[in-house]
Amino acid sequence: MDKVTIMGKLGIGFTAAGRKFTPKVFILMVDEPDFGCEGRPEGGKVFAELYGYDKTGERKWLLEDKYLISSGFDDKMWLGTLEGVDGVVAVTENADSWKVISNGPWVDIFDR
Repeated sequence: MDKVTIMGKLGIGFTAAGRKFTPKVFILMVDEPDFGCEGRPEGGKVFAELYGYDKTGERKWLLEDKYLISSGFDDKMWLGTLEGVDGVVAVTENADSWKVISNGPWVDIFDR
């Protein structure tokens, strides 16, 4: 999906699984930390980098690595609201399936 298509969908929304979806962000890629043979560093926080788009254009967000799996964030994922569903919803790139993303420490990273 190209930038023009992503920005257009962020502006007007689209239908996902037969319901109106209002996207907040599109996560293009999740870059997980790679520590190689040195292993995970002792102490301090480690962050995954999420690259994508919001209505203002290209963005990069940081998510503490320990929350990456529990957040459910993945490459080529829309996040927003889905008609008739409470909570933040993740929609696959081709809009054929969705899931509610549970609340956690990551719910506000896209507001920064």
